[in-house]
Amino acid sequence: MAPDMVASSSFSSQNRPFGMIAGTGERDALARQAIDLPSIQISGHALANLELLASGILAPLNSFVGEADYRTTLRALRLVDGSFFPLPVILKVSDPKGIQSGQSLAFRSSKNNLLAVMDVAEVFERDFEAEAEAFASSEIADSSPFCISGALHLLELPRHLDFPELRRSPEEIRAWFKQAGFTRRVGFATQGPLYRSDEEILKSAAEDSALLIHVLESADRAGDMEQYARIRACRALVERHFERASTLLNLLPLSSDSAGGRGALLQALMLRNCGATHVVVAAEHADLARMHSAAIGVEIVTRVAPVSTPAPHDIRRDYLEAGRALPESLARPEVAAILDSAYPPRARQGFVIWFTGLPSAGKSSIADALTVMLNGSGRQLTVLDGDAVRTHLSKGLSFSRDDRDTNILRIGFVASEISKHGGAVICAAVSPYAATRKQVRSMLPEGHFIEVFVDTPASICERRDVKGFYAKARNGEIRGFTGVDDPYEPPASPEITLPTAMRTPEENALEILRYLANQGFIEALSAN
Repeated sequence: MAPDMVASSSFSSQNRPFGMIAGTGERDALARQAIDLPSIQISGHALANLELLASGILAPLNSFVGEADYRTTLRALRLVDGSFFPLPVILKVSDPKGIQSGQSLAFRSSKNNLLAVMDVAEVFERDFEAEAEAFASSEIADSSPFCISGALHLLELPRHLDFPELRRSPEEIRAWFKQAGFTRRVGFATQGPLYRSDEEILKSAAEDSALLIHVLESADRAGDMEQYARIRACRALVERHFERASTLLNLLPLSSDSAGGRGALLQALMLRNCGATHVVVAAEHADLARMHSAAIGVEIVTRVAPVSTPAPHDIRRDYLEAGRALPESLARPEVAAILDSAYPPRARQGFVIWFTGLPSAGKSSIADALTVMLNGSGRQLTVLDGDAVRTHLSKGLSFSRDDRDTNILRIGFVASEISKHGGAVICAAVSPYAATRKQVRSMLPEGHFIEVFVDTPASICERRDVKGFYAKARNGEIRGFTGVDDPYEPPASPEITLPTAMRTPEENALEILRYLANQGFIEALSAN
């Protein structure tokens, strides 16, 4: 029997509630109370953190942090009480209107299921400057400017129908460690998959030890087939090539905030809370981890891959997406087979061409020319034109800023779903606001959102305006018209910028085709 299956028969957390979840009587009372409470739907990242808090794996935390803990964690990697903690686990909200200290608030899932009730203690503003300094990055994944904190009363957490045998609580893992009988307990966290070099490193580090492998499930990739493939590949490797009695594979949700050096420290802390005495850490984070190892309570084992081993992203680019078989020197055959089926070559992956520019800039004309050319390349293609979407998908929406954003996000959602299944999508909409376009970009994997700025001066757009909208806007007949009395925010760094004053739509479409060919999304263009 496979090692993970052996443990799951006696330690499956799916068969019992987490320790922090309310009992039946309290759940019923909370559910009745929640009927009259204001509610918020929490994001996938917040739900992942809620699950981690409930399991006890983020001890000493048992709720989202307040402002004092938030600031001391950013500054000193400590909670106010002095406990080591590397990342502030915060509940972010974009608009705190109506949320006040002293009130209770119901948390609901995206399907409106009641998950928890919070007794709100604080509403505070985030310090983006301090976060950027702490994380050594100016890129903040979620720009929601406020946080709330308070005591949590959990009613339920979502049941995971995928890989239930791999999901265990810290108590269950500690019980498995005790049963395994080793005093040296090695922990390792990965987003997978595991290659031959990983296998060698882990077997060496875990000699005469029990080994816990945490596979980290990214909240922003929930339901993603590539993520499923990584988990399946890890399971296949562990089942066939690790010692049954001394190896445990476990699956954990992980917020996207848990990246970089501080993320490595948090993973070490979670492994310690599961009973690990030694933690395998990537070489780039080993010095930082050793600096804090005493505070965490583990010893650090450096994970150094052989010099000849490509980085995971190079393996994906040079082998999987290039359609080349993974050699056995890099991956076990069973791992390679799973990855080969889940990572199609670039030419079979989906992408979104997102045209943005002023009204009458020429977006639709270029999109029409590109559509014909892409159809000729053999790509499956869907066109989401702004006017057509307004007629069907977004019928009834006004041209207020909120409704414009809703319209663009609807287009982005549909485009991302089509792209997820290998389709090519052309979107032609004004999409005037940079923040909204950034939200759409975040819906797709890196490199699959191709922003095309149709850079046409307003004076030329106005001359081309056969519908007379610019003239009507200048005469005050219509209001909120982009480029006249409503702003257009041009992209700061689009993948492609197209001037239209001196080029035909066909010439601009050809430039996009060249970009797609260079990225591997279509076959290289003929020189003729």
